[in-house]
Amino acid sequence: MKILIGSNNSSKQSEISSIFNESALEPITPQNLSINYDPPEVSGTHKEIAEQKALQWSKITEYLVISTDGGLIIPSLGKNWDSTYTKRKAGEHVSDQDRAEHLLQTLKASKGVDRAASWVESVAIAQSNTLLMSEEVEGPQGEISEILPVEEISPFWVNHIWYFPEKEKTYHHMSKAEKTELFDHWITITKLVSDFFKYSYLEP
Repeated sequence: MKILIGSNNSSKQSEISSIFNESALEPITPQNLSINYDPPEVSGTHKEIAEQKALQWSKITEYLVISTDGGLIIPSLGKNWDSTYTKRKAGEHVSDQDRAEHLLQTLKASKGVDRAASWVESVAIAQSNTLLMSEEVEGPQGEISEILPVEEISPFWVNHIWYFPEKEKTYHHMSKAEKTELFDHWITITKLVSDFFKYSYLEP
């Protein structure tokens, strides 16, 4: 059975595809189906955005659709930081390097617990304009590092500056086993999706 990844972003497609690494489901992309569709921008909470994305894509295909939306939570910044604008806070058309530099500059005067950060991720599955599943998970708490890494900041910039003192490394450099120990959000999302298809989904 195939499931369409409701996104045109190649990095996000790769990330969502990893959910199905040990699944009988086959993730496919809009490009695989030669679908040229640019859904309208949506707003709301991460969960609401994921739901709206999944529903939008499900209107133009017969396949199951999975969509996600997530963002960085930085409590110390209060109203000066909106997790739903994590990618766009530094500007619409900037590089991942620019995004990382902008966040480090924003936190330049912050120390210790004021650099605490976690990631929230929402996932939604829809078919034929009907929402079938929707979940939201907050990941482990780390902190934003004070310096940029010398490595290339790719494919996802947050992972390169999201540091976990207990592991003495950033999220980008942690193994799956280390992430599991921290109750990683993506590992939890993967289990939730797996359980949905195992216990709840009824194929038409």
